[in-house]
Amino acid sequence: MSFGTTGAIAAATALMGLGPYTARFGLSVDPAGVVGEPADGVNGYTRPTVALSRSGGQITITSAITLGPASANLGALRAISVHDASGNCLFVASLDDSLTLNVGETRSIPANAFVFTVA
Repeated sequence: MSFGTTGAIAAATALMGLGPYTARFGLSVDPAGVVGEPADGVNGYTRPTVALSRSGGQITITSAITLGPASANLGALRAISVHDASGNCLFVASLDDSLTLNVGETRSIPANAFVFTVA
């Protein structure tokens, strides 16, 4: 899975080190994070904790991400954002392919699937 061209990085280099980090999934992107995120802890959706690494101009989510199992239809998730422990959005991007999560489904995303380029 890769990011669309609407991805943006906001002060990621300055904020690296303020972990733990959480990934959030939603319908669209906004500078403050994703819009339309399912409620955390409801219907089987939880914000996964992720590990990050930086190499040159790229930041990679180095941990696998598991969403679900969903206890209600969460619909299509089309964006991801990563936040530090204080809730500050480090970066946000549109997904090239949406993730659909319906009742009983689990979605697994392998480690190193998400790479953000520092502009």
